[in-house]
Amino acid sequence: MMEKREKPVLCWLPPLYFAQGLPAVIIAEVSIILFKEFGMIDSAVAFWSNFLGLLPLLLIKIFCAPVVDSVSRRRSWIFTGQLSLAGLFLFSAFACKFSDPLPWLILIFFLASLTSGVHDIAADGFYILALDDHRQAVYSGLRSVFNRIAAVVGSGGFIILAGWLTGTEKCRLDTAWCLTLTGVAASLFLLALWSGIFMPHPASDMPKQFSFSGIGKDFAAVFLAFFRKKHVWIALLFLLLYRLGEAQLSVMSRLFLLSDDGLALSKVQYGSMVGVYGVTMMLTGGVIAGFLCGRFGLGRMLLPMVLAINVPDLLYVLLAFWQGAVPNLLTGTCIAVEQFGYGFGFAGYMLFMVWFASTSKDEYKTSHFALMTVFMIVGLRLPGMPSGWIAENITQWIPCGWTKYQLFFLWVMVCTLPGFWVTWLAGKIIDRSYGRKNSEA
Repeated sequence: MMEKREKPVLCWLPPLYFAQGLPAVIIAEVSIILFKEFGMIDSAVAFWSNFLGLLPLLLIKIFCAPVVDSVSRRRSWIFTGQLSLAGLFLFSAFACKFSDPLPWLILIFFLASLTSGVHDIAADGFYILALDDHRQAVYSGLRSVFNRIAAVVGSGGFIILAGWLTGTEKCRLDTAWCLTLTGVAASLFLLALWSGIFMPHPASDMPKQFSFSGIGKDFAAVFLAFFRKKHVWIALLFLLLYRLGEAQLSVMSRLFLLSDDGLALSKVQYGSMVGVYGVTMMLTGGVIAGFLCGRFGLGRMLLPMVLAINVPDLLYVLLAFWQGAVPNLLTGTCIAVEQFGYGFGFAGYMLFMVWFASTSKDEYKTSHFALMTVFMIVGLRLPGMPSGWIAENITQWIPCGWTKYQLFFLWVMVCTLPGFWVTWLAGKIIDRSYGRKNSEA
C-alpha cells in the first residue's frame, strides 16, 4: 500500500537538489558581497569566504557520514536539515540589523555550512536508496541541473533582489540584506514542507548499526587502500594544483567587479553578469566538455580543458588595465567567456576523479571518490584563503606603479602554470580512451 501512495520522482528530486545547492551558493558566493558591504576588508573577505567553504565541509565529509548513516532515516535528516537551514538564515537576517553584524554572520554561516554538509550527505544517500540503478542513471543529470538553477537563483536572483532593495530610497543597506536573507529562509522553509509531504518512504531507508571501532577500521582500510594505489601522488598533485590559478582568482575577481577601485558594478549588474549569465555559461561549458569527452576520450581532451580553465583568466588582466574605459557589455562578455572556460575545464577535473576512482577495487570506488572530493575542496579553498592578503600587499612587494588588481591578476596567471604541469603528468597515466563511446578500454 505504501508504494501506491508514493509520489513520482519529479515531485521530490528537483526540490531536493535545489535545496542542496541554495545554501552552498549563499555561503560561498553571496557572503562575499554581504561581508564586503558590511565593512569587511578584502583580505578578510577572501579568508572567511574560503574558510566557510573549507573547514565545515571537511569536518562533515570526514567525520559525519557514518553518523548520518547510523542515526535515524536519511529522510528525517533531510527534513530537519532544511528546517534548520531556514532557521539559521532567518537568524542571519536578524543579525543584519545588529550594530556589529559581521561576527554573528560568520558564526551563523559556519553553522549553516555544517548543516548544509550533513544535508548533502543525507540527500545523496537518499537518492541512492530511493532509486534503482537505472533510475539513478536516468536522473543523474537532473541533479546537476537543479543544483545549477539554485546557483542562478542564489548568486543571481537574491543578489539582484538585494541590489534592487538597496537602490530604493526607503530601504537601507541592513534592511535590504535582512529582507533578502529572509527570502532565502522562507524558500528553505517551503522546501522543507514540500520534502515532508512529497518525499517517499523507501523501505531501505533505515539506520545502520553504529560502531566506533567498525568506523575506524573502515576508514583506515579506505585510506590505506587509496594511498597504496599506483600513481596516487600524481593524482593528488592534479587534484591540488589543477585549479591553483582559479583558486586565487575566485573571490578576488568578485571583489574587483564590485570594488570602487575595481569596476564598481552595482549588485544588480553583478547578479545579472555573474549569477545569471556567468552560471549559465559555466553549465554550458560543462555540457559541451562532457559531449566532447564522450566523442574523443578524456586523454585527448585534457589539453583543451586545462587551456580553457586557465587562459581566460587573462581577461581579468585586461579588464584591470582597461578598467577606466570598459563598457558593461565587454565586462559581461569577459565574465561569460571566463565562466564558460571554467565549466569546460572543470569537467575534465571531475572526469579525472571518476576515472581514478574507477581504478580502485569495487568495494572502495565510492569511498575513494568521496575522499578525492576532500582534496578537491582543499585544492580550491586553501590557496584562496590568503588571496586577499596577497592582493593587499602585492603593490608593496612590487612597487612598479600598477594597481593591486593589475598585479594580482598577473600573479594569478603565474599560478596557472602548475596546472599545466600536473595536467602533463596526468596525461602520462590516464587511460586516454576513457569516456569515449565504444572504446576498447
